[in-house]
Amino acid sequence: MNADMSYCGRTDRIVSNADLERELASVRVLFCDVEGCLTDGTKWYSEKEDIFIPFNSRDGLGLWLLEQFGVRVFFVTASIEKSIARKAHDMEISGCLYCKNSKMDEILKLCKRNQWNLNECCAVGDDWWDIEMLQECGLGVCPSDAAPAAIEVADLVTNSEGGKGAVRELADKILSAKGIETVSVLQALRNEHVVDNSLLT
Repeated sequence: MNADMSYCGRTDRIVSNADLERELASVRVLFCDVEGCLTDGTKWYSEKEDIFIPFNSRDGLGLWLLEQFGVRVFFVTASIEKSIARKAHDMEISGCLYCKNSKMDEILKLCKRNQWNLNECCAVGDDWWDIEMLQECGLGVCPSDAAPAAIEVADLVTNSEGGKGAVRELADKILSAKGIETVSVLQALRNEHVVDNSLLT
């Protein structure tokens, strides 16, 4: 299997590097849990009861790049913290799905409205409430420090932990499978002053 990502779970779906590359190349939509995937699960509370969630800038740039090359990205979360909406806006992703109950229900509604095939969707999650979307989407991915129950049903596990580059690792692999090399693209975009420097820091 690919040295940069570990296979686990549904052995009937991905049994070779060719299978992995095909699945990654077919991704048109990415549904990403926030806490535990784009963050390490940490929350900071101020004396004024404001909640702050620290994000990893490498992950943010990876999601921005996916959007630039036609992969629609959505946060899927039960959290309503302002910092999540702000991060989605800063990264210029397609949107946020706020889920009070089933995340998969909201994903299905969005896919039906846009006529997206679930086989072309990738879900990233780290805990038991993500299990359904990990199972139902075409590709289910977990950070390396995800809960055992989530890892058990996932297709792939990144080398990186949640909030520490796991989503960027996946984004780079999706783009590479589509024939897009992240390093060369970023260099070209930066030279042309296309990339907002805030995305690179």
